[in-house]
Amino acid sequence: MITTRNTVILLVILGLVAAGFIILRSTPEKQVRKQLDQLVESVDKEPGEPTMTTLTKIGAMGKLFADTCQVTVDRPPMEGEFSRKEVMDRINMARNYFSELHLRLHDVSILLPTDSRAKVLLTLRIHGIHDNEENIDTRELELILDRKDRKWMFSRVKVVEVLEQ
Repeated sequence: MITTRNTVILLVILGLVAAGFIILRSTPEKQVRKQLDQLVESVDKEPGEPTMTTLTKIGAMGKLFADTCQVTVDRPPMEGEFSRKEVMDRINMARNYFSELHLRLHDVSILLPTDSRAKVLLTLRIHGIHDNEENIDTRELELILDRKDRKWMFSRVKVVEVLEQ
């Protein structure tokens, strides 16, 4: 027998399930932020990093980039369309140059002009150690991520010139 009490309990449970689904559902912005976090995690390098860890990170990094990626960087000069493997190779060469490397992202702004494209503007802080010498660099980046097969992939990386005062 269905009573008023059972009906109210059932409605409360259904309401909680619906609210949980809405809250926990991954929005496009959260998915893009997850890709940014994965990129930082893949590039970061600790001193004495084991080879297997390096290979795992490079493999994870490869899943973040589209088949072709347009890259525009001033230092070192690099401009054009590169395959996923070429992008991975260049990032790996930079990782290998440093004994320790850390990336930090600041002022992340995510714009979603369409359902399948995201434009990200951010400040990238690079902290690396090479031959016991500390190297710190800060760059403004514009990233374009395209959504393919329900996954966001980096398709453009551009260093944005910032005026010096």
